[in-house]
Formats: sequence, C-alpha cells, structure tokens
Amino acid sequence: MEVELDVDELPPIRTCAKGHRSTFSVAAADGSGAAICLTCLSTLLSDPSSLSHHVSYALSQLSVALLHNRQLLFCTCRPHLLVPPLVRALAATGDRADDRLARQAADVITDLCNAAADDHSYVVGEFVGRIADLLTSGCLLRQLYTLHCFGVLLSSHQNANPAAHIGDKFSLFSNLLDGLQLPSEEIRGEIFFVLYKMSLLQATPWDLIYDDSVADSSATGERLLHLSLEALLKSQSNDVRMNCVGNNDILIVPCIQVLSLLANAVEIFKERLAIGFPTLLFVLHYVAEIPFHPVQSHVLKLIWTCILNSPGIMSISQAEEIAVTLTEIFRRHSTGELGMSPEAFTLACSTFVEILKSSSSFDIQKLSSPIKEASRNAISSCTKSHEYSDLLLYSLYLLKEALLYSREEYTNPNSHKTDIENSIIETCETYLLPWLQRVSFDGQHEEALLGVLEIFHIILLKGSDIKARKFADMLASSSWFSLSFGCLGLFPSDHMKSRVYLMLSSVIDKVLGTDFGQAIRDAYMYLPSDPLELIYLLGQKSLQDINLVSCQHAALIILYVSSLYGERLADENQMLASIEQYILINSNSFSCGITDSMMLTQLVNLYGFVRGAPYGYAIPYSPEAEKAVFHLIAEKEWDLLVMRIHPIALKWLFQQEEIMKPMSQQVLNFCKFYFSNKTQSCVYLDGIQLLDIQMIAGLVVSGDSYISSVLVSLLRQQIEEGREDDCICVLNVTAEVLSIFPNVSDQFCLCSIADAFRSLHHSVHSSEIFVSCSLLVFNVLYSASYRTLSQDDDWLAVTVEFLEYLNPKLASQSCSQEDNVILGIFCLILHHSTNKVLQEAAKAITLSSPLVSLMDSVVQTACSKGPALVEHDEETALGESLVFVLLLSFFSLESLHVIFEENMDWQDFLEFSNEVHSLSVLGIACHDLCRLIHFGSSLIKLIASQCLVELLARISDQRIHQNYDLKCSFRYLESIMSVTEGFLFYEDINVARNCSICFGTILCWEKLGLQEKKAIKETKWCRLVMEELAIALTAPGLASRSFTNQQKSAAHLAVSLLKLDQVPGWIKTLFNNSFISGIIKNISARNVTAEVVKLFRELMAKKYLSQEQVAALHHLFQICKKQVYKDSTNMQHVEENSGKVVTAHDDIGKICSMLIHIMLHKNLDCNDLQIEHKKLLDEIEIFFQESSRQ
Repeated sequence: MEVELDVDELPPIRTCAKGHRSTFSVAAADGSGAAICLTCLSTLLSDPSSLSHHVSYALSQLSVALLHNRQLLFCTCRPHLLVPPLVRALAATGDRADDRLARQAADVITDLCNAAADDHSYVVGEFVGRIADLLTSGCLLRQLYTLHCFGVLLSSHQNANPAAHIGDKFSLFSNLLDGLQLPSEEIRGEIFFVLYKMSLLQATPWDLIYDDSVADSSATGERLLHLSLEALLKSQSNDVRMNCVGNNDILIVPCIQVLSLLANAVEIFKERLAIGFPTLLFVLHYVAEIPFHPVQSHVLKLIWTCILNSPGIMSISQAEEIAVTLTEIFRRHSTGELGMSPEAFTLACSTFVEILKSSSSFDIQKLSSPIKEASRNAISSCTKSHEYSDLLLYSLYLLKEALLYSREEYTNPNSHKTDIENSIIETCETYLLPWLQRVSFDGQHEEALLGVLEIFHIILLKGSDIKARKFADMLASSSWFSLSFGCLGLFPSDHMKSRVYLMLSSVIDKVLGTDFGQAIRDAYMYLPSDPLELIYLLGQKSLQDINLVSCQHAALIILYVSSLYGERLADENQMLASIEQYILINSNSFSCGITDSMMLTQLVNLYGFVRGAPYGYAIPYSPEAEKAVFHLIAEKEWDLLVMRIHPIALKWLFQQEEIMKPMSQQVLNFCKFYFSNKTQSCVYLDGIQLLDIQMIAGLVVSGDSYISSVLVSLLRQQIEEGREDDCICVLNVTAEVLSIFPNVSDQFCLCSIADAFRSLHHSVHSSEIFVSCSLLVFNVLYSASYRTLSQDDDWLAVTVEFLEYLNPKLASQSCSQEDNVILGIFCLILHHSTNKVLQEAAKAITLSSPLVSLMDSVVQTACSKGPALVEHDEETALGESLVFVLLLSFFSLESLHVIFEENMDWQDFLEFSNEVHSLSVLGIACHDLCRLIHFGSSLIKLIASQCLVELLARISDQRIHQNYDLKCSFRYLESIMSVTEGFLFYEDINVARNCSICFGTILCWEKLGLQEKKAIKETKWCRLVMEELAIALTAPGLASRSFTNQQKSAAHLAVSLLKLDQVPGWIKTLFNNSFISGIIKNISARNVTAEVVKLFRELMAKKYLSQEQVAALHHLFQICKKQVYKDSTNMQHVEENSGKVVTAHDDIGKICSMLIHIMLHKNLDCNDLQIEHKKLLDEIEIFFQESSRQ
C-alpha cells in the first residue's frame, strides 16, 4: 500500500546559510534535522574550482539521501534541477583526472535515473540528452566514465526511449568513430558498447530515413566496419573484442548474405572471394560462438568455397586456425552447448575435409588433436539417438577422410598420425559399432550403413597390422557375423552383399592369418544372403560344380570362425545335420585324399565344436559321420597348429578315446613347436595366436579328458624309443602346465607319472633330461595330494635311482645344486610318508648309510667352525649344504615317527657318554643341534631349533607312553637348557618360539623323575624372563603387535612353569592380583594372541584369577572373536603355497623356502595370518570351556 505525502504536513525546513529557500532543500538521512540545499549543491558541483573532497562529500550525502528518502526527494524538490550540475560535475572529473570522483558522479546519476524511472522518466531523458551533447562537442580522451555512464543509461532504460533525447545523432556517431582511433583500449571498449546499444535502439545513421543521408550512412558504416576490425585485431582486451563484435552484427549479417548470394550466382566472383578470406576467418570466430547464428552456414559455405576454388589459399597457420574453430563447434554441438543447423553441420564437415585434403595440412603435428576431437564429436553427435540421423553421412565422410589422412605416407610413420588412427579406431568401437547394433534401419538408409562398413573395411585393409588385428578381433567378438547377415537381410543388394562378404574375408584374414579369407573372396558373388541357405549349401553334392565347391569352402570358413567366437548362425540341429551331410556326401572324395589340409583342419575343428558344445550332447548325431571324421583324423594329414581352435572343440577331441593315438602326435608336434618358441607364452604363426599352453593346461586341470594321460604316455614313449630331444620337449610342456596350474600334479600322479619317471631315470643318461626330470619330480611331489601318491613301487624305484645317482658324490662330502634338488625331493617323500604313503621310499632314504654319513660329516664340519659358523650362511657352499642336511633331518624325524612307530628309541639322539656315538638313521644329535643353534646363521638357527622341537617332543611322548627313564647326564640336560633359554628373546620370533618350546618341554620332564629338579631350582634365568614379561604385559607398549610377538616365547615359558607340579614360589608372588588386573586393563581385543590366552588359562587353572577377572577376560575374548571373524572375512586372498613351482635347478633359494614353509606350516592351504587366527580361536574356545567348569 503506497502512502502519498502531503507537503503541507511536512515539518518545516530551515533556510540554508546563504538564505536559499527551504523548498529547494532536502532533509539529510542521518535524522539530525540537517538539510541539503540543492541550490548550494548545484553551485558547488558546477564550479570547476571546487575542492575534490568537498564535491565528493556532497555527492555522498546526496547519494545517501537518495537511498533513504527517495520519495521525499521527488515530493519536495524538482529533481531535474540536479541534471545540469551533475553532468557538469561528471564532465569536470575528466579534467581533474580523478577516477574515484568520476565513478562517484556516474553512480549518483545512475541511481537518480533508476529512482526516477517509473514516475519521473523525463529525468532520464534529460540526462541522456545533456550527456549526448557533451560527448558530441569535444574530445573523448578524458571521458571514460562519461561514456560508461551514457552506455549504462542507454542499456538500462530502453523503455523510456532514451535515443529520442539524443539531439544530433550524426555528430555524436561521427565523434564516437573518431574516438575509436584513440590509443586507450578502455575508451574504445566503452565506445563500442555505446555504439552497440545505439544500434539496438536504432539510433545509428543508417537507421535514419532521410534520402539524402543514405550515401553518408553507407560511408559511415564502411568506416565503422574498418575501424572495428582494426580495433579488434589490435586490442588485447576481451571486453573490447566482445563490444566490437556485438556492434558489427547488423553489418555482418547483410554483408555475409550478399556475399553468399554472389558466390552462388556469379561464378567469377568465387575467384575474387579469396581476397576476403582472412576477414571471413575472423567472422567465423564470431559466428561460431553464437548458437544458430543466422549466417553461420553462409560463412562456412564461403570459407569452403574459397578453399575448394582457390587451392593453396590457406597458410599452415590458417589451416590450424580453421580446424581448431571447427573442432570447437563440433565439441559444443556434441555436448548440447551449441546448437547448429543441419546445413551448418554438413558444411562444417565438408570444410574440415577440404582442410585434410589441402597441401597446407600435410604433416602438421598441431592438427592431430583437432582431427581426433572433431571426428569423434561429429560421430558422437549423430549416434546418440536410437534413430537414424541424415547428418551421419557427413560425419562418416569426415571420419573416412581423417582415416585416409592418417594412412598417407605411412612408409614414414609419425607419432601424430598414429595417434589419429588410434583415435578413429576408438571412435568406431565406442560410437559406430554400438550404434550399428542398436539402430533400426527399417530397410532404409543403406548408404549410411555402407559408409560405416567402408570405414571398418579401410581399417582392416590399410591399418597397421597389430591394430587391424585387434580391431578385427573386437568385431568378431561383438557378434559381427550375425550383424553382417542382418545387414544382408535388410539390404539384399549386390553392393551390400559384396561389401559384407569382402569385409568378412578381411576379418577372417586378420583373426586367422593371411589368405584364410580367400575362399570367401573367390565365391562371394555366388554366396546367398541368408545364413540358412549358406548352411544348406554344405549338404549339396558338388561333383564337378566348381562354384559350389568354392561356396562350400567359404561356408566352412565362415561357420568355423563364427564358432571360434561363440556365434550360432543357425539352430544347432541344422548346423550338425548340415555338417554331417557334408561329411557323408563327400566321404568318397575324402577317401581319395584332400589336397587342402587347412580345409580338413577347419572341418575337424568345426565338427568338434558342434559336438562338444553344451547343446551338442543332447542332439542325435550320426555314428557314420563320426566314424568318417575319426578316419580322417587318423589317416589324413592335418595339423592342429595351423589355425586357431575353440577350447570346446579341443576338449571334445581329447575326450574321444578312439583318436588318442593321432591326437598324441598332435600334442607331440605342439611340444616340439612350443619348445623351440619357449620364450613365448603362446604359439604364433604369422602373428596370429594359435594353440595356447593355457588351453593345454586348462584341459589337464579340468580332469575330464585324456590330455593328462597323453602327456604322460608321450613322456614314457619318447624314453622307450630313445628320442631324447622329443623327451625334453614333452618334459618342458609338462613342467609349464604344472607352473600354470600346480594342482594338476594330482592328475599326473593318477596317470602313473611315477612310472614314466622311473623309466626316464633308468634309460636316459642326458644331464639336461636328468635335471629337467628332477625339477618336475620336485614340483609334482610338492603340489600333489598324498591321496594320489599310491604307486609306492614306482616311487621306490625313482628313489633308488636318485640314491644311486648320489652315492658316488656323497663320498666327497659336498653337494652340487643338482644334488640339493634331489635332497629336496627326499624331504618331500619323507613329508608325504607321514600320511602313510611312500613309506618304502621313505625307509630307503632314512636308512641310507651314505646319506647318514653325509649328514654327520656336514654337521661335524659345521660345528667345528665354532663362532665362525655364522659367516657360512646359505650363500656359501657349506651353508647351503648344511641347510639341506638340516631340512632332511627335520623331515626324517617326522617320517621316522610314522614308519617305524614303536621301534624307535628316540633317546639315541641324546649323548650317552663321552664316547663317539653315530646314528644308524638320518638325524642329528641334540648337542649338535644346540651347537648349530648357538653358532649358526638365522636360517640355520631356525631349522635346527625346529629339529630340536621335533626331537624333544618325540622323547617326551616316548617317556610318557612307555615310561622310559631319561638316559642323559645332568650336565647334558643343563647344556641344552642353557642354549635354548638364551634365545627366548631372539629377533626371529620362530626361533624364539622354538627355544621356548624346547625349554618348556624339558621343564615338564620334572614330573617323570627327581633327577631334573635340581636343574629347575637352580636356574635364575627363568625368574628374570618372567619379571621382564610382567613389565612388558603391563606397559603401554603392549598395543603394538610386534611388541606382543616378542613376548610370545616368554608367555610360553610362563605356561610351562605354571604346569609344574611344584610351581616355584616366586611365580605366585609375581603373578599377584594387582599384576593380573594390570594386564587385563592394558590388553585390548586387537593385541590378544594365542599365547596370552593360554597364559590366562593356566593362571585360571592354578586359581590365580578372581571371578571378576575371569568375567572381564570372557568379555574381552568375545570381542576378540568377533574381530577375528571380521578380519578373516575382509582379508584378501593370499596366494597359496601350492601355487609355487621351481623353474630352474639353480633356484635353490626357492626350493629352500618352499621346504621351510612346509616345515613351519603343516597345512599348505593356509597362510601365516590364517594359522594365527585359528590358533587364537582354538585357545579362546578352550578358555571358555574350562571357565565354565570353574
């Protein structure tokens, strides 16, 4: 609701100090009662000598009053009285060169006009008129803000018709044009803005209707265009450029339209048009920025005409400039940012094509990026829809020429043209092929479809070999055969048929090899458009019809390649029936011999694919046809290696027992070829991947074919026939299969590979074969499950052969790398014997006197080194031999426990007296193991301590079950404890754990006799270790996982002490209530270990825990269980140990690590973390069970 103010009701306003009437005053906005005298203000603003700060203060007060008392201002005074002084003040600021004051004056004028716009619009007109007169009458050099203010008024108050208040438009326009020549870019920018707004308000000279001014208007327009272009070229300011282009639109549109009409109508004008080519490029930049600009297509057509009719008109820089501009047009059009007419799009494509064809573009590296982006975006914009676009033909035209451009002069290829080719292939894969697969043609637009096929065909024919081959494989993998016949179904014209079949021939050339598509090229004119008719041709008897024979060959290759990529061009029943009919009808000609072995291979592979496919087993088949195929496989020359084969077909062939003999020959050929190219993972011919070692390995691991038996039989056959070179080839392939899928060891074992090993070692004396066979034996035994090792006699024979091979060398008391591989094999045989297999072989090893002698000699030599032994690590000859001897000793201890059961007296490994005592079985005495632990390297300490754990465990078990007395002396026992307790905090956690177990084992012997009690009572080391454990478990450092690992051995020792019948008194003092509460408070679910849980279990058993502490531990362990389950779920799969194989005999380090892994982890399918989790969960469960009984 508006309130009208009654002037009579306004409070009285005092006169100013000069005596001016109050009617020419306005109240100040500060509420103090002061007033602004407009007469004084006018005088101040009009006086050039007024001080700047006085003028500035007056303007600020007026601005504030205008902001707060706008309605009061217009009611109490005549605002038009402010116009002259404010305009004079604005003009004077130019002389003062005070930008701040000029901006302030311009802002006051703008605010006053905005306030007066609704009810007092005459004020706007007065300002416009007076400022126009000011700009007409003088130089504009110092009138920047006057020009700016004038432009703002023209722009903001168009409804008030401000142009009507401009007096002399010609003079103003002329003066503004003169101002365009001033050196200031800011002045020129403001002038362009004013000219632009005047043109919109039809206030330019050519908008006047006086007849006598037409000539002057034309001259003025030409001058304006000239000056505008000149200013645009010279200006560095974007604002100036934008003001210039906006102002020229009224001239550009009619000029371009006239030029376009002349270019179309007058032929000779096309040649003269080249004179304005640089100007047209400038205009192109402008129209390219505006969506659907009315002359966009005209400009493009004029530029295209210039390039087309004036060869060589473009410089290199101009070619780059046009290409970049067109690329930006395509980009913005593709993203929807810039709309363009269909005509403009087609002309943009045509213009870009002419650039590619011109000599100026040859080998310009900077064109690479525009060509890639323009061709991609042009195609993208036309293939987004599921519907067909008429513009696609032109984008295909551009893409085709870009492709040809990238292939020009390819004898000297360069990187930027290679990049273009890559981009075009990517565009075809990303846009054209998916569009082709989804768009509906409805029997129309054949030309566009042919255009797409032509581009694809050019890539196959002229592309670089590797890229063309990958592109062909991509097409074939995208149901290209079905898509091709779909095209023939829509457009059964001769042109389409020739394009489709010729392109299929090129695809086949690339995916199979050169000339494999020749059969299609020979017969494409006679081939039908329907795939069913193509299959039907196979059932026809050819006799002397050469054309039919050619068509059948073409049909076979098409069906064969489509089968490789899993396509079904017809119903499976029809496929099989036609192929069988072809076989039966031509069986006579087959029996007379087939000159083309390639065709026979295609037929065999195709038949195998149809029969082996999942649907093939449910389809009735012809036994006669199958018999004929088997006859061809057995009697005719064909080669599995000459072309690719589908895994389904390969598997079916190796499932047919009747043809295993000829298939064995094919496998042998593969082994020979593979061995000669063993640096490759696949077999290649003419760059095409053929039979793959992965395919062979896949067949073996599947277990449902005869391929495993074939390999084993081939190995045995080559040995028996004395073909050592072929034997090496088969060995290598078998080893490679094992390296890909280690678990195929079970398949080989079930096929009696041990018998082949026995024959090989018995008959062959080649060192190369022996080494290869040894590695294969090691890998088979390492990966095989004990359940498949049932050929004890064969493995015993292999073991005896290895022992006989080693015996002459063992006398020298040194082992070569080949010898160490055999020792590793012995370790694996002993390991498997713990599962009651290979026991005879294990007995042969453990009772081998030469091996026993070798072990004793190596150990004694090592022990004699004393402290210097640490320098003989696994990298030295002695260290390497000692590692394998120790590993053999460990696995022997495991095996002896099983194969001799109660017949072993484990105390034979203890020292009876000072007399020299030698063992009759493989093993190392306790005192020697202690020496090796004390003086050896870290690896020696690990294996020796593991052996000591195993040996003391066997002695303890025997004493418990058979009630044997301990036969060793007290000093002997004390020396073992002395060594083991010294390594309770060793840096290797496994060594520390083993020594702790050994020390605890000896502590437990106290229960069986009184002799050892003295040793327990007199040791002070135990108390020191326990005190350190107490400090560690209550310290804040327990949160560290590595820190808790260091305390595992001490925790194990604490458990052993707590299990004693007479627990030392200081134990109860140490593990008091306060100490236990401190541990529980300090521990968290994240750092609980199995050893800690076991410690609390023993403390609970000894009644050291209160009910509250048991409850707290119960709660803590429940949280720990949940955390372990969560970690196990989220834990990434770690490679299983069974995935390891040894590929070289000199890789002794790998053999050693594999054996150590078996030594430390009985379950090869679990990694370290999984084992730790299982131990922890087991201990927690036992704790829960025992706590429930408390």
